[in-house]
Amino acid sequence: MSIVDFRADLMTLYRTTFDKRPDLRIGYENGPAVDFDTSTVPYLQMDIIYSDATQRDISENPWITDKGTVLFSIFVKENSNNLVATKLIQELRKNFQLKSLGLARLYEASAKGSVSLKKGWVTYRVAVDFELDSLLM
Repeated sequence: MSIVDFRADLMTLYRTTFDKRPDLRIGYENGPAVDFDTSTVPYLQMDIIYSDATQRDISENPWITDKGTVLFSIFVKENSNNLVATKLIQELRKNFQLKSLGLARLYEASAKGSVSLKKGWVTYRVAVDFELDSLLM
C-alpha cells in the first residue's frame, strides 16, 4: 500500500462516515472553504500529518514504515453545548480507532479537548496515530 492508497482509503472512510449528514459540514484538502461568519452547523476537518519514516530492510525496493497522525478538528459554535463535540468525538473513536486500512494500522483516538476560540467557534481536536507499511518503488 502506498501513501496515496492510504490517503484514498482514509478519505473514503471519512466521506462514507460523515458526508451525508445534514447537521455537519466536513472539510478536506482542496475542499470548499467554510465561511465561519455565516455558518451555524458544526464543521469537521481531517488532516494527515506524517511525522517519521523508517526503512525496514536494505534492498532495491525496501519496505518503509511511515508514522503519523490523522488529526480531526471539530468546530462548534460557542455556547452551543459541547455535547455536539462530545458525540462527534465518540463517533470518530467508533469509526477510526483501532482499524486496519490495507497495510496501515490506526491506533487509539486521543481527544485533546477544546483548544481555541476564533470568530465565536470552539475547536476540539482528536488525534489518531497510525503506521503505514509500504514498498519504496
